[in-house]
Amino acid sequence: MKHITGSPNFQPSFHPFNNGFVINYKKVGTRFISHLNSYPLNEFDEKLQVDLNFLPFYDVENLSKRELNFLTHTSYLSFELDNKNEKLDYSAYSKYTNFDEFLNFCNAKDANDLIFNPSKDIIFLIKHPSSRCLSGITQVIGGFYESVLNNEIELNEVLRYTGLSSSEFKRIFKIYLDIHHKMQVFDTDVINFVSKVLNYILDRRWDIIFQDIHIRNYLENYIEWIYNIKDKSKIKIIDLNQISSKKGLDFFNNLRGDDVLNSFWNTPESFKRQESNKNIYYSLLENINNRTISLYLEHEVWAYERLVNSPYFIDLSD
Repeated sequence: MKHITGSPNFQPSFHPFNNGFVINYKKVGTRFISHLNSYPLNEFDEKLQVDLNFLPFYDVENLSKRELNFLTHTSYLSFELDNKNEKLDYSAYSKYTNFDEFLNFCNAKDANDLIFNPSKDIIFLIKHPSSRCLSGITQVIGGFYESVLNNEIELNEVLRYTGLSSSEFKRIFKIYLDIHHKMQVFDTDVINFVSKVLNYILDRRWDIIFQDIHIRNYLENYIEWIYNIKDKSKIKIIDLNQISSKKGLDFFNNLRGDDVLNSFWNTPESFKRQESNKNIYYSLLENINNRTISLYLEHEVWAYERLVNSPYFIDLSD
């Protein structure tokens, strides 16, 4: 088989629960799912998550349209596990010291067995592309701020574009970074400020968007992955925005094999950050160049709708 190497890499997170494997991507609940898996322990004390790294390639000998149990697509992207992944430093994970231990924990003989012939149900966690993109962009802004401070020419361009003074720009940005770091709710002034900076990035610095993995499109890789899974009965797809429901609690209790999460679901603060973020994104959409984002996400939204409308999707809304 001849391959044409593609770019960029595909880097999903893999969460092994007692009764299934949850797959998610950057800015689609990684920390939250890791917490649900480790609860009541802290996820950093009992971290079961492993980040996989796939190298994309194109099969030039089989450029034919495929059908995936109602998930029809015309992409020819495939992927294989990067061998370098086996040499990663796993010191941050208390559960595994190397990739072989992780495979054994998942009852898989090798990487292909793990992803294409899983021993348990495999659950793909998705999130609406617009919400995920805005979440990623708000994170990218922090790095953008640091780079702008070291680039006087671009700083002046940003100030002219946003109409902010240098002191005002630095003052509000520090407030933004503090709020973002503490995972607090953004107020109106900060949202208006972020909107101005986002419009500058969307208008002048799209290179920042394309370079960041937290914003990069990924859902078509899920379609390709699902196509290659041998036992389709093990496939499930759920939406992050529906997890906080009673059905979501039942789903994850079954996934864990216990009812420990009942106390977590009954704590009002558990989903406060997730709910507040929705309001932030809706506010940003009203103040930024939504047309630009829509064009960037057009194909990703198509893939999202295919997944949601597939026979594998489980509606967790109450």
